[in-house]
Amino acid sequence: MNLEWNKKEVWNIRGDNCYIEVVNSKRKIPDELKVWEEGENSWFVYAYIYENHPLFKKFDGDSIFQDAANNLPLHGGCTFICYSGDGKSFLSVKVGADYKHLHDDRFSNYETQEDAKEVFDDAKKLLEYLNINYKNNA
Repeated sequence: MNLEWNKKEVWNIRGDNCYIEVVNSKRKIPDELKVWEEGENSWFVYAYIYENHPLFKKFDGDSIFQDAANNLPLHGGCTFICYSGDGKSFLSVKVGADYKHLHDDRFSNYETQEDAKEVFDDAKKLLEYLNINYKNNA
C-alpha cells in the first residue's frame, strides 16, 4: 500500500469568547479523478464560540440549517457544526464554512495566505461580527 500524507496549515486568532481558525488542507488529486482544473488546496473558516458568548445559547443541535448558523457571515453559508465539551455539558460550538461551493474553483489554486486574501478577509469579518455581538449582548 502506498501511503501519502496530506498537509494542513492552520492560522488562528482569539476574540471575545470566541476563536477564529483558517485552515488550508492540501491533498493530491489523481488526474483520473479531476473533473476540472482543480488545485490541491481546500480552504475553511471556523469559529469556536464559547459558552460565555451570547450566541452560544442560540445554537440548537447540529443542523447547519438553523438561525444561529445562518446569521453568521460565512462564505456560502454554514457547512459545518460540531460541539465540544467535558462529557457533562457543551463548552463550545465550532461553526464554519468551506470554499468548495459551485464557482469556488479559484480557491483550490490559492497556495498561500496572500493568495487567499479573500478567505482571511472573510475570517476577519466573522471575528468582527462575533466581537460586536459579544459587546452588544454581554
